[in-house]
Amino acid sequence: VLEDREELYEITIKLDGSSFTAYHRDGETGVCSRNLELKPSEDNAFWKVAHKYGVLELLSQKGNYAIQGELMGPGIQGNQEKLEDLEMYVFDVFDIDAQSYLTAEKRYRFLLDTKLQHVPIISTHTAIPQTLEKVLAMAEGPSLNPKANREGLVFKSTRNPQLSFKAISNSWLLKEK
Repeated sequence: VLEDREELYEITIKLDGSSFTAYHRDGETGVCSRNLELKPSEDNAFWKVAHKYGVLELLSQKGNYAIQGELMGPGIQGNQEKLEDLEMYVFDVFDIDAQSYLTAEKRYRFLLDTKLQHVPIISTHTAIPQTLEKVLAMAEGPSLNPKANREGLVFKSTRNPQLSFKAISNSWLLKEK
């Protein structure tokens, strides 16, 4: 990847929460954690966020899609960002019928006029540095909470949303040990 000087990337902050997925496919909807589809529950943080943002209703209007995001807030991964309420930040939208992720531009349009928040964007059309050391240096910096170090950055190709990689911050890794 580092050798491809033609590729441009959307660069976003990698947030430290729990993986959240909601989907709509042919009239069926659901909410999932990283590895499980979850039964509806008023006490479950994933379902609380799905209701808070009207995710299932939104997906039912849009078609056969899955929204992937980071669930964050009280009770989630130590709430590194010190959020006062449960929040969800979208990082991907998957077109189930086409079996592909939306490009960044199509993802932004998909989320336009919704209550959904996108993960924080650092830049939208950027060539990456040509050394691993420079990429790792980019991964350092503040997160949502300016007093918190971010976990790292996510780099997604602007041409091919299937092409992505993560750079984890060394200071975040040291703090986690």
